[in-house]
Amino acid sequence: MRGRQPVSRLWTRVSSPLITRVFGLESSCLIDVRQRRHYGAVQFSPDVPVSVDSKDGARSRQEVGATRTAPKGGGDISKERLEKEGVQGLSELDRRGAQASWKRYARLLQECANAKSLAEGRKVHDHMRSNQYKPDIYLSNMLISMYAKCGSIEEAYSVFQAMEYKDVISWNAMISGFALHGRGQEAIDHFYLMQRQGLKPNKNTFVSILSAIGSPIVLDLGEQIHSRIIKAGFEADVTVGTALINMYCKCGSVELARKVFNGMRERNVISWTAMISGYAQQGNSDEAFLLFRKLVRSGIQPNKISFASILGACTSPKDLEQGQEFHEYIKRAGLEQELIVGNALISMYARCGNLSNARQVFDNMQSRNRISWNAMIAGYGGGYMEEAFRLFKRMQQKGFQPDRFTYSSLLAICADRADLERGKELHSQIVRTGWLSDVTVATALISMYIKCGLLEEAREVFNKMPEKNVVSWNAFIAGCCRLGSEKEALKVYRQMRRADVSPDHVTFITLLNACSGPEALEEGRFVHDRIVKWGMLSNNNVANALISMYGRCGSLADAREVFYRIRTRDLGSWNAMIATYVQHGANEAAFELFRKFRRERGRGDKYTFISVLKAIANLGDLDAGRKVHALVEKNGLGEDIQILTTLIRMYSKCGSLADACSAFNKILERDAVCWNAMLAAYVQGGHCQDALKWFQLMQSEGVKPDIATYTCILNACAGLGALEHGKNIHTQLKEDGLEADIRISNALIEMYWQCGCLGSAILVFKKMPKRDLNSWNALIAGYSQNGQGSDALKYYELMLRAGFLPNKTTFTSVLSSYGQLGEVDDAFDFLESIKEEWDFEPSEEHYARMVDGLGRAGLVKEAEEFIEEISTESTASMWESLLGACRIHHNVELAETAAEHLLDAKAQASPAVCEQLLSVYTAAGRWEDVSVIKATMEESGIVVPKRCTIEVNGEFHTFTINDPNPELDSSQNMLDELVNEMMDKGFLLEMMDKGFLLEPQERGVLFSHCPEMLAVAYALNHTPPGAPVRCVSDTRVADLSHKMLKFVSRTCNRNIFVRDANCFHNFRPGHACSCGDYW
Repeated sequence: MRGRQPVSRLWTRVSSPLITRVFGLESSCLIDVRQRRHYGAVQFSPDVPVSVDSKDGARSRQEVGATRTAPKGGGDISKERLEKEGVQGLSELDRRGAQASWKRYARLLQECANAKSLAEGRKVHDHMRSNQYKPDIYLSNMLISMYAKCGSIEEAYSVFQAMEYKDVISWNAMISGFALHGRGQEAIDHFYLMQRQGLKPNKNTFVSILSAIGSPIVLDLGEQIHSRIIKAGFEADVTVGTALINMYCKCGSVELARKVFNGMRERNVISWTAMISGYAQQGNSDEAFLLFRKLVRSGIQPNKISFASILGACTSPKDLEQGQEFHEYIKRAGLEQELIVGNALISMYARCGNLSNARQVFDNMQSRNRISWNAMIAGYGGGYMEEAFRLFKRMQQKGFQPDRFTYSSLLAICADRADLERGKELHSQIVRTGWLSDVTVATALISMYIKCGLLEEAREVFNKMPEKNVVSWNAFIAGCCRLGSEKEALKVYRQMRRADVSPDHVTFITLLNACSGPEALEEGRFVHDRIVKWGMLSNNNVANALISMYGRCGSLADAREVFYRIRTRDLGSWNAMIATYVQHGANEAAFELFRKFRRERGRGDKYTFISVLKAIANLGDLDAGRKVHALVEKNGLGEDIQILTTLIRMYSKCGSLADACSAFNKILERDAVCWNAMLAAYVQGGHCQDALKWFQLMQSEGVKPDIATYTCILNACAGLGALEHGKNIHTQLKEDGLEADIRISNALIEMYWQCGCLGSAILVFKKMPKRDLNSWNALIAGYSQNGQGSDALKYYELMLRAGFLPNKTTFTSVLSSYGQLGEVDDAFDFLESIKEEWDFEPSEEHYARMVDGLGRAGLVKEAEEFIEEISTESTASMWESLLGACRIHHNVELAETAAEHLLDAKAQASPAVCEQLLSVYTAAGRWEDVSVIKATMEESGIVVPKRCTIEVNGEFHTFTINDPNPELDSSQNMLDELVNEMMDKGFLLEMMDKGFLLEPQERGVLFSHCPEMLAVAYALNHTPPGAPVRCVSDTRVADLSHKMLKFVSRTCNRNIFVRDANCFHNFRPGHACSCGDYW
């Protein structure tokens, strides 16, 4: 019947159309008992109300007081033949005045049920009534069964209600009918009503009621029925045991199913197949493969359903070898030409990524049905759209009309490719062929429009659906979530409940996934409450989604509570909790949970290792990282691209670039993601020049950069102050149409201001079609860092007017700006507002900016008092700011106090602290202390890394003290000339550590320990007059260099931009340095 949705009865699953196409069944169950009855299995919806013996398939009457035998025949018959030879025969009897026998009625009803011909079944029933033939209990039971199988549960129930006397078989037929039509609650109600009327359930009753229990919501009820089965003594029956396995798998508890399976005294091929299918549907392929091999070793011959089930467990390219092994077994068993097996082989090869084998199976099939065509079309969904539509056309030419599964597959292909034009063409054909009223097709249309970003079109299809099931509601709810209408998703859920449609686990998982931040915590808790109400918490997929939701919404405590309340945790539970710990920065707890998991369960999957490697990366524990890497190799995951990419990130964060490179080199087919990880490793490790080289290599290998690539490489340009490279990449972004992307624009703003080009940064900012908080923060920080505090505060006010709320980054820039402007009182007011107005606890960095502001204003004593008043554990950065202020204001005593606090905080002297103290002592003329500091540094192996990099004509030149450089001589010569000119113009230079004037021949040597001066001198020699000079120094610019750079800027009429470890220095002819001589 075109307007009806096949009812999923044994395994509820969103992808039921695919399962149906694969196995050639009418519902999504893997072992439909309508198929099983041919193998002596459970009779779920009987052709006649009799039982089937599980050993030999012989039919046996169980009707109370009946002596008749079932009519022979009843095999499959076409509707045309049924009408010609069956129903017309009744009319012939009427013309002869003869009465049809009960046996003839029984045979016709059985044939109608087999042919699913409701119209012909009604004619047989009408013939009974017109001839005033009152059916006995046997024929009444057959009428119930016929109507149920032919899709009219209402007429089946009408027959049932009209029966004066009902036996166990009558109740069984009715319960089975309700279950067949997905009306589980009515089946359950009648199961209990039957017993209240004094009838004792038999094994077929239990089989029927178990088939009605198909959701985690009713798992507890399933366990109660199981207890009744044990009391009734039916647990040892293989048919009942198999039904229990199916029930537990439907309810999401494969562990309880396995417990039943292990306890069975006798197993047949159907029992084995049920358990294998359960594992396959739960996604546990490894257990399915293992159990199938045990089935083979047991001596029981797998049947075609067994093979179809195990092929269904091969779900990805990693399972291809297993699938090929099963294919060989199928050939040896002589089952390759069985339609159900051939269809399963096509789908298996398609899922495993071997379309050539799938097509070969398809082409070699001696006979095909519509399911075969559907399976092959669906297989082409992985990027072969044109071939899928060619096959679709050929299918129709061969006389096979598209059905719901054909259209669903093609719409899914259009959705994946976001091909709206083709999707709309299919929509028109669906309307013409009358399939729009079908719930499966309409749901596929909704999904197609959603994936094409058209929520209104999806809503129109949804609202016009004459019938909606839980899958269609889920599709529209998921669409609302996908397209940013999370609030509407909850409204749609409430509408769904008002329409009396029961949610399933997919409904709740979808709603939970829509809760993606702290602001959605209350909505998440509402969904949690509904989950508890519907009894879905026992479903591990739902519980795991709850853990993840609480993690995203910022409630680690709630996530932990859900995790520890899960009765039987699966791998997904552990993975979700470990990932949540990492997300919340609880990296040690994540690593400890991983160790506990290893003790309790042993092996993890790639997602387990990805999360724990992230935790190790955050901890910076290289030794632990290498140990986990060894476990990865041991578990056979060492070649997985996602694992290797995570290893690259872990090793780079742990400081081992060599190990990161080693992991990268193991990747055979590199995509943009792994290249991005390697580029980020170089940038984070300070090897920005190497990052630029690898960026060129990436493109030469044909890998197209994506947003993340460009963001990373722009950061590399920012790190180097490489304006020319940055501009070239900006041009490339314009050509690729990526400039308007908000992430790219933010990275461009950052790159330009890091290179001292605020004008270009503001141009990018103003051209942005849309801005986020990061955009404003980047620009405000740029103005603040470049010494333009007033402009920074102006854009802060504009940001607030635009409706953006500040964060810790904003606060840091604003406090810096107030400090630069000397507005100490305003800075204090703003610091207070961070707590009072913005409800944010200031960080150590914020307090350090406050100390810096006090220091700039010369209030060093007040700065010391401020630090001592702060009740925070870490004050190192504050004392470091105070030490810098003491150097500027020549306060030796307070500088020594600050240095002592820094030594206490850091446990050892750092190069930066030593250098600051040297400057303080030198300025105060305490040469003995200078000598002591230098000797101590030499003795302790403390080296101040003095290096400066400059970009000239697109090439990088690095100047390092005491490092041979062929360009050093020309730079030194230029320096000599500049120093002489400076001296000749009357500028007095004092040697920092001697305190006397230099002789002319000694003047150039003065700057041989200042790499920034060597870099600037090189640029003056190799760039045209008037061209700006930009360089980046690893250490603070020396006091003497700062004076010299001012002179060079004025004398040579050059803008000179020097970015050191502490500050930005923008020297313009005739102007003060942008740092205000405070750095």
